[in-house]
Amino acid sequence: MVRSRGFLLSALFFVALVLLIGITGCSSEQGASDKGNQASQSGQSNETKSGSEKQNFMTIGTAPQGAGMYSLGVGMAKIISDKAPGIKVTAQPTGASVENIKMIGNGEAEMGYAIIPTAYEAFQGKGTFDKPYPMLRMLFVTQDVPHYLVVREDSGINSWQDLKGKKIAAFPVSSSSARDLWNTITAKYGLQNSVNAVPVTDLNSTVQQIKDGNLDGLFYPRGSATTDLMSSIKVKWIPVDKQLAEEAVKENPAFAFATRVDPSGALFPEQKDDFVTIGNCSSIVIDEKIDEETAYKIVKAIFDNLSELEAVHPDGKWITLERATSSKLIPYHPGAIKYFKEKGVWKD
Repeated sequence: MVRSRGFLLSALFFVALVLLIGITGCSSEQGASDKGNQASQSGQSNETKSGSEKQNFMTIGTAPQGAGMYSLGVGMAKIISDKAPGIKVTAQPTGASVENIKMIGNGEAEMGYAIIPTAYEAFQGKGTFDKPYPMLRMLFVTQDVPHYLVVREDSGINSWQDLKGKKIAAFPVSSSSARDLWNTITAKYGLQNSVNAVPVTDLNSTVQQIKDGNLDGLFYPRGSATTDLMSSIKVKWIPVDKQLAEEAVKENPAFAFATRVDPSGALFPEQKDDFVTIGNCSSIVIDEKIDEETAYKIVKAIFDNLSELEAVHPDGKWITLERATSSKLIPYHPGAIKYFKEKGVWKD
């Protein structure tokens, strides 16, 4: 009997223990469920919050490091990142227009610098391009890109006619427009195939070769490369004949050439006279897939803060509202049109 009673008590204790565990488990599961619901609600809130603050990361293709377009591209990236809510832009050094356009086509960049005739060739699938790039849209015309002939003082070069037989770094390897510019001006001087023109693959390396005496000079846009040369060795700046430059601009409208006249002292301290040269017109192009509001924010950030861009590089002063819509060889992005209409400078 005692044994039976002990067995009964043990059984009752076991049942009670099972019930207690069950109740505790249910309570724990409910608590976990409540916490899960709270966490889920919190996660939705954070997702919504982070969604409203989502950053749109973009890349802008520029030019070789040391070029003016590279410096201005870096400046644009910073201005956009600082002034356009939700957009962060990284400036990528590149071989310039052709590479920038191909990067946009391949999805490696969303926008980039492009010389206007090069952008037009890409849009049509002509010239350097073996296929069309119909996704290209113009954001705005930027600065003229004048090219300057800067040579070693001991090169024996005092004019363009003296370039015969000389070795000159003449254009970025992937820039068809810069090559067109070089070919046009050397033809004007009767120098076809008589100058050893070396394409620029790496600007810093090219500058070093000029310092070392392996190259006689550089025909390139003004930038940190020319500044580096001036601070390292004695150089001479060789102007283009003004009449010749104007003829080249008039005879080649598709190339969108531009004559540049820098007043005395603008290029270097010893400059006593106006300096004439020639260059291309450039632009910023963008992928048509970029939505209208994002493109609008980008353009607004730049043109509402032009003084900051001018502080980055002297050529920033040439980027103005008045010239922003001056070329329509390729269609403009709707976001850009929206901004320029607001400012009263867009003409259909």
